[in-house]
Order: sequence, then C-alpha cells, then structure tokens
Amino acid sequence: MRCSPMVGETPSSVPFATVIGADEVAKLQSDPRRPVFIDVASGDRRTTVPGATWLPGAGICDRDSPTMQARFEERVAALTENDKSRPVVVFCPNRNCWLSYNGAIRLAQAGYTDVRWFRDGTDGWRSSGRPLVRVEPGWTTVQASR
Repeated sequence: MRCSPMVGETPSSVPFATVIGADEVAKLQSDPRRPVFIDVASGDRRTTVPGATWLPGAGICDRDSPTMQARFEERVAALTENDKSRPVVVFCPNRNCWLSYNGAIRLAQAGYTDVRWFRDGTDGWRSSGRPLVRVEPGWTTVQASR
C-alpha cells in the first residue's frame, strides 16, 4: 500500500490483481457474472465509467487505523452480494493515481479472488472514445486517520 505521494507514475502491475485496459472493461460490462466496477478517485464531483460505483477516498492509505479497510470491505461486500469470487474492477483517473493501486490491494486483503486493476482509469476510458457519466458518491466521504 502506498501512502504518499498519491500522484506519480504507478507500476505496470499490482500484487494479486490483473491489469486490464478499456477494451476489457467494456467487455466486462456485459459479462454474465455481473462484475462490480469501483471508482476510488477523490474529489467532490465525478464523472466515471457507466455502471461504476464511486467510493471517494477508498484508496487513501490508512495504515495506522483499520477504519478505511473495514468501511471498504463492508461496502464492497454489499456490492458483490458477499461473493468474493465475483470480478471486481477498481480504477481512478489515470495511471498517475495510486488510489486504485491501493484499492486493488485492499480488495486482495479482503479475500477477493478476481481483482482487476484498470490502470488507465477514466482518462483511458475517455481516450478510447467511450462516454463518462456523472455519478454521486456511493458512501459518505470521511477523512482517513493521519
């Protein structure tokens, strides 16, 4: 888990997750296993991949407190209907955002077995010619413990 800085080139892979691109995300949108798409970007307003749930702050490092991990696990369990084998795609704005990298690690720590990291994020989605949609937060935003 990366704690700071949260902006900068991310690695090309993340432990326990598969890196995917926009075409794979588009294919997963019609997958009968009903993958869950989670945008972990920070902010007050957001446009994202259609069908995604926005969990702002979910990728913030919270090493000194289990609060964020517990909140994240609870919300993802609801989204996946407690199915830890269900595909979960996590992303943020782009490959310079560490929040989705941390989100992928959080998913693996929670026992999810089919974690996908969309490293290019919403910038990559838009660059592929696909539309973004406005979304409201999927939870009440809180600040991580410092």
